[in-house]
Amino acid sequence: MGNEAKVIREMHNNSTEVTSLPSSSAGSPPLLGEGGRGEVEPGVRAEAGREVEGSWERLHQATLRIAAERDLPSVLSQTAEQARALAGVHCALLALPDDNGKPAHLIAAPSSPEAELDEIVRDAIGLLRQQLDLFDAVLHRRKPLRTSIPLPRPDGPSLIMALLGLPLCAGEEIIAALILADKAEGSAFSQAGVAVLKGLADFAAVAIQTARRTEQLALTNAHLLERIRQHENALAQQVVEAQQAAQSALLQEMGHRIRNSLQMAVGFLSYALMQHDADSLEDNVRRAIDRIKGLAAVQEVLAGTTAERVGFHELARRAVAVAMPEVLLGESNPLLSFEGPDVILPAEQAKSLALAVNELVINAFRHGLAERHQGHIRVLTEAGKGQARVIVRDDGRGLPQDFNPRRDRGLGITIARGLVERSLGGSLSLSRSEHGTDAVIRIPLEEEQDEITTGAHR
Repeated sequence: MGNEAKVIREMHNNSTEVTSLPSSSAGSPPLLGEGGRGEVEPGVRAEAGREVEGSWERLHQATLRIAAERDLPSVLSQTAEQARALAGVHCALLALPDDNGKPAHLIAAPSSPEAELDEIVRDAIGLLRQQLDLFDAVLHRRKPLRTSIPLPRPDGPSLIMALLGLPLCAGEEIIAALILADKAEGSAFSQAGVAVLKGLADFAAVAIQTARRTEQLALTNAHLLERIRQHENALAQQVVEAQQAAQSALLQEMGHRIRNSLQMAVGFLSYALMQHDADSLEDNVRRAIDRIKGLAAVQEVLAGTTAERVGFHELARRAVAVAMPEVLLGESNPLLSFEGPDVILPAEQAKSLALAVNELVINAFRHGLAERHQGHIRVLTEAGKGQARVIVRDDGRGLPQDFNPRRDRGLGITIARGLVERSLGGSLSLSRSEHGTDAVIRIPLEEEQDEITTGAHR
């Protein structure tokens, strides 16, 4: 637990900082709104809220376009183009690391032939292709990077190009580095704008990772088929057909898991988009990013196994560690514990149950414990004939006296209820307990699913 808590603590401390390299210009280009500080008039605040809401809607559309792509080159090209369009800048470059972690394959947007590009855009892309040290710096950090470089002009003084570098991370893995460039004219990349672009970067990282793994699976399948062909004279035809069927089933299962994960990520963004409180749009963006990171952590565990049935405890723990690390930081007295046996379910059902528990743990910490690092959240598992119960119990302040489950449903409860009812065919209820609140998930178990592992407190 000590090493796990240390890694989680470092991720938590480094997750939001935006730093800069030495810059040759005092300004940066506008990105999704101005970056100034100070008092803001009510009319200006309302206009800024509308601009952020418009950026959030464009983010939603951008993720849908990326999710629609199937092969890796198309996902990479679409990511660069959607990032450039969302930021409204001259150009964007995406760099993938090679086997040594160095920037190698570069994808530029716009991707039109050079003869059709504006002269400044063409020269800026050419200059950025030479800045491998800058891409290397972005690849080896988990925080946005802002700087600027001069762009020489043949007919006058150099233009100052403002740059924003974003790492694309999925779980513990840094997938790519994205750099956006525009003319610096006194504005700054705004904090809200960077938050929206980070949301696109995190979503794109999951899409790139899954497309790459699908490509690797296809290559592996091709190699296996080649080996089968080399030995087909020695093998019986029935064995050959069985191996081909097994590989096809594996690819179909992995493809199904990947598509479900991308659909869930789009669903998280859609749920957040339905929250109409303009003052909380930036919080909604950050929480949607946390949910996508939790989904990526679960997908990372499932990608490492071909088992059809898995336990949900480890999946839930990994999702919570990324989305709400505060509840696991106390090595001697953590806020969260898992008690009771682990329930073994088909992989997709285990993922849905883990993500639902993740939402309930986040809700218990934020509302039950009021984000205090005191108290306890317990995940209790009970399994009987034909049914399993998972109880998320906190010893916080409890539900309000006038609580109405049909009326008082926040985003987290809405997502959890949707996962339980649609993916698991179960139910979710909230009730006051002796010392706090109980959120109870009930799910039916088919006869072949009625399996638990003997577990102690975890």
